[in-house]
Amino acid sequence: MKKNQFWWPDTLFNRMFLIIAGLLFLSQLAVYWFFNIYQANPQAEHMAQNWAQVLTLSETLSPAQRTAIQPILSRQGLQVLPASAMSGRNPRIPPLVNALQQLRQMGWPDAQLRFDPRSGTLWLQTHPGAALALAMPMPRPAGLPLPGSSLPLFCSCPGWARIWWYARLPAP
Repeated sequence: MKKNQFWWPDTLFNRMFLIIAGLLFLSQLAVYWFFNIYQANPQAEHMAQNWAQVLTLSETLSPAQRTAIQPILSRQGLQVLPASAMSGRNPRIPPLVNALQQLRQMGWPDAQLRFDPRSGTLWLQTHPGAALALAMPMPRPAGLPLPGSSLPLFCSCPGWARIWWYARLPAP
C-alpha cells in the first residue's frame, strides 16, 4: 500500500477540512482583489477629472492670473511650478497609472506623471516641453486589513470562550 505524503491527511474529515480551508482562503483573496479593482477605477476617474480641470486652468491663465489664483490652489495642496523643479520617476501604483491613462483619453495625450518618493510629491505635466508643472502632495492610503486577518480570530474565539467559561466554573 502506498504511504500518504506528510502534508496530505489520512482521514476523510481532515482532507475535507483542508480543502474547505484552502477554498475559504482563495475566496478571501478573490474578494480582496475584486474589491481593490472596484475601488481603483472610480478613484482613478475622479483623479483624472480633477487633474484635467487644473491642467486646463493652468494652461489658460496668464502669469498674473496664475499668481492671483495660487493661494486658492495652495489651500488644496496644489502648486503650479516651473517644469525644471519636476523630479521623480513614473509611478507604479495602479490607481495612478489608471488615472494617467484616463487623463490621456480625456484630451491630454502627452501628459506626464512623476512621483518623488523623498518629498512625497506627485508631479503632473501637460506635455514634455511644457514650461509649468503641477505639484501636489501624494495622499497616504489608509490601508485595508488583510483579507484573512479575521479568520484566525474567528476560529480561535470558540476555543478561548470555552477556556474562559470553564475557568469560571468551580471545580467538581
